[in-house]
Amino acid sequence: MFLTKLKRWTIKGVALVQGISIRRKAMATFSIGFFTLTVILVEYMYMATRDSAVQRLEYMVQMTTTNAYNEITAAFERVDRKEITTEKALDEIRNRIAGPLSEIVLRTRSGGDNEAQFRKMIGLLDAKALNGIDLRSGRQKEGTPLEFFTGEGKGRRIIAVVEEEGEAIRFRVKDAELVRKLYAGYYDLSPERKNLFRDVFQIRIIRDLSGSSIKIGTDGYVYALRMYTPGWLIPGTKYPDDYTRESIMHRYDTHFAGTSLKGEALERYTEKYGRNGEANLKLITADVTEEHKPPRGLIADVHPYQEDQDLDNSEYDGIRVVRNIILRKEGHYRYAWKNPGEEKQRYKVVYMKTFEHPSLPATWVVACGAYEDDALAQVERLRVNIYIIAGAVSLIMAATVIVFLRMNIMDPLESLHEAITEVNAGKLDTHIRRSFNDEIGYIAKSFNKMLRNIRRSNLKLQEYAANLEQRVSERTQELENTLATVQDLKTRQDGDYYLTSLLLKPLGANHTESETVDIDFLIKQKKQFVFRKWEGEIGGDLCIARSIRLKERDYTVFMNADAMGKSIQGAGGALVIGSVFGSILERTVSAFVFKDYYPERWLKNTFMELRKIFESFNGAMGASIVIGLVEDATGMVYYINAEHPFGVLYRKGKASFIETETRLKRLGVDDPDDVLAIQTMQMRAGDMLFFGSDGKDDIRFDAADSLAMNEDETLFLRTVEKCKGDLDAIYEEVNGMGELTDDLSLLRITYRPPVDQESRHRIVSLLDSARKAQEADDTQGMLDSYLSVLQIEPTHRKALSELINYHLKREEYDMVLKYGESYIEANPANLEILYLLAYAYRKKRQYSRAIDLGERVYLREPGQLKNLLNLAYCHSRAGNMARAEYFIEKVFALDPQNQSAQRLVELLSKPQ
Repeated sequence: MFLTKLKRWTIKGVALVQGISIRRKAMATFSIGFFTLTVILVEYMYMATRDSAVQRLEYMVQMTTTNAYNEITAAFERVDRKEITTEKALDEIRNRIAGPLSEIVLRTRSGGDNEAQFRKMIGLLDAKALNGIDLRSGRQKEGTPLEFFTGEGKGRRIIAVVEEEGEAIRFRVKDAELVRKLYAGYYDLSPERKNLFRDVFQIRIIRDLSGSSIKIGTDGYVYALRMYTPGWLIPGTKYPDDYTRESIMHRYDTHFAGTSLKGEALERYTEKYGRNGEANLKLITADVTEEHKPPRGLIADVHPYQEDQDLDNSEYDGIRVVRNIILRKEGHYRYAWKNPGEEKQRYKVVYMKTFEHPSLPATWVVACGAYEDDALAQVERLRVNIYIIAGAVSLIMAATVIVFLRMNIMDPLESLHEAITEVNAGKLDTHIRRSFNDEIGYIAKSFNKMLRNIRRSNLKLQEYAANLEQRVSERTQELENTLATVQDLKTRQDGDYYLTSLLLKPLGANHTESETVDIDFLIKQKKQFVFRKWEGEIGGDLCIARSIRLKERDYTVFMNADAMGKSIQGAGGALVIGSVFGSILERTVSAFVFKDYYPERWLKNTFMELRKIFESFNGAMGASIVIGLVEDATGMVYYINAEHPFGVLYRKGKASFIETETRLKRLGVDDPDDVLAIQTMQMRAGDMLFFGSDGKDDIRFDAADSLAMNEDETLFLRTVEKCKGDLDAIYEEVNGMGELTDDLSLLRITYRPPVDQESRHRIVSLLDSARKAQEADDTQGMLDSYLSVLQIEPTHRKALSELINYHLKREEYDMVLKYGESYIEANPANLEILYLLAYAYRKKRQYSRAIDLGERVYLREPGQLKNLLNLAYCHSRAGNMARAEYFIEKVFALDPQNQSAQRLVELLSKPQ
């Protein structure tokens, strides 16, 4: 296989070269030869010059480090003379070496009020930093970052710039005065609070390197790190010079026997560093390679971009660069590094010196580094210029060769070209006279031979014309065969449609067993086909219904979907939805763990699983969908609508939409702004609920005018009322209005609970007695009446609600839990009762149950403040700190000044 491809490529390459003119071949040959020689000479000179440039760079780095070391020494000498404080000396050193303060960057999670988050972080460093500043926010123009500023026009002063970074948000504080205040506030924090602030908000102190008096070029700068000494480093030795294999073995095997250490001192020494060179080598190797962290971190006390940051984890290609700098302490060090945004690594040269002073928390390693490619830039430019000159010379030499070839070869070839032109004009009796015996003469001979062959071919062509009629008949037969092949392909396509329709049919099943909830389907696909003796239809609309049990209660599941695309493409999407949704239903029916879900959680998990499946198609497949559950006993409906047409409620002869806005994007569309919320509604006896695809509205009133499309959203409401909810009548009415231009599917839910009239009258009488007792302040009479109602109907809403409120006011939470559980078992739509029940469980310190109920409220109404606060408290008491912080952030996003949330934050910050 490979040899065949190689042969094919070789033939193509030869053909390509043969098609190039002689002039271009000559120019290319001489240019390539001359340029190759130039490359060899230039690269030789470049390597020699490069080594010299690197040596100069090492010298400059060493001198810059020495100058910085002298500056630091001078500053601390002033400290020793008590002219300035240590803090003042550090400030002077940082300003001169790393440059003046430029900005401070703070980072936190995105979401909520940006200004409130900004004020909160600033207040942690300096509570009065923003006093007197009329802080405003806005963008200079569309597409630019959000800015916090004060003043207008020419007096506008930028305070900070807000940048989005994935799920986080970054505040770049630009105002010089505010930067100084925050800098001072940060260093006034205790070490513990400073470490906490640095970890939570990822503070970065940025200095203006251009204002530094000690630097190299644009990228080279000086920094000072706190030195770290590992436990295995023997006093009097230097890493890494004294820790090569040879030096370790030599030190122990030659000099250790003569040590002055004796007795216990010798035993401690050998226990720490090993009894021989081999043991010490193993000890060092293990310690260097393992992931250990210095006790205080490798803090950068002086740095233009990483001040007060722990740089111990700074590594590239598995090498801890900063740790190696610390362990070497002095001398040159060269390492590879690649900054964010750069395509390839660059080599950096560093020179280090150590500095000690009693006022410093640890010995400093003062270092200066610069990239080799900055030093080599001039050498690189010289190399490029030489290449340009060499290219120009190559072209000149090639042109000279072309002139020579023109005079000796090209002119004779031109004569040959003229003869060829005459032949192309039809003069086949042309003959080239050979006036030379070289290569061109050989071409002339071949040309004459070619003309003879052409004349013979003309004779054969005349014979072919005499047999033309027979050949036409043969071509006609071939065309008929081709048409038969096309018809066969059409039959195969219809076979594919038929097979797909057979796969879809069992997926759109109605397996409901409820005595109170009826589900009916009507599906009319746009694409009709005939395969052999069978007729069928295919499209992307799909309906599914089935009975399941969740939390020991019966529910009816329904689903109506409209997959993107026509005929086979839409059917493919419907197959995916039907297969996945059917698998979820089978899993729910057979596995106990899924039966223990609340209806809200089951709907959320189902929708998220479908969404992930469609996102994997990268936009090639999509679908609008509505998924829901109807509780058989109560008629409570839970559903999720993902860009599907609004549902229609038909009640007492009137039809109306149950939704007013689209909340979720369709399956296959990844929108980070989507907020998943479960929608609910309560069905009454005799209610009908309709869901359908957009085919019910896509009606063309006049088939001859493609623009006469239905634009009336309420047309379907009037149709449902006219047909009194009958599915077949609705279809006939819609179909009679005009041409349906898309697939049509309708799903109808009817609720028919049993009714006991005698019990109804008895309950009405007891409720009236309870009202009269309440008006007369007869509390016991009121309670007895409500309890009597519950004996007839244990889940009566009014009675349970009044008893819950009565015991809640008296803080009798056991009774609240008793009646509250009965209420939500029969009437789960009431979010207020759900919240009160969660609150009562919190008061009884049953945090797990309180969390379950609160999460159900959150799925249906994410913005309810009191529920968010209750969830945050319960999660904190249950040990779920991350979830507690998540809900606190939700509260501050809705109400930045919420006092309850602030007290909760203070409670969480205290040690448990």
